[in-house]
Amino acid sequence: MLGNRIAEILEHQGRTMTWLAKRTGYSRWHVNRVVNGAEPPSPRFRAECARALDIPEHLLFFEKDCPSNQDGQAGERRTSDGTQAPARRTVRRGAAG
Repeated sequence: MLGNRIAEILEHQGRTMTWLAKRTGYSRWHVNRVVNGAEPPSPRFRAECARALDIPEHLLFFEKDCPSNQDGQAGERRTSDGTQAPARRTVRRGAAG
């Protein structure tokens, strides 16, 4: 379940649902409902969580023992020689207006 995975990543990073709510712009109530499985996450919510947690969105769907995440913490990228790669940053573009 995606909510369990978000909770797992938050715990691993030493963060809280309150922190995630502030970083994503969602209410703590909404974050809590999604994490506890009472409400399904929207595509926007998933994207904002991944951005806030500094991980690729697809890692929200993998269990911690998934092969694509065995060599490091959630969101950590490695180069071909095994060293840590620099974090990716997403450029957010505002709406024309």
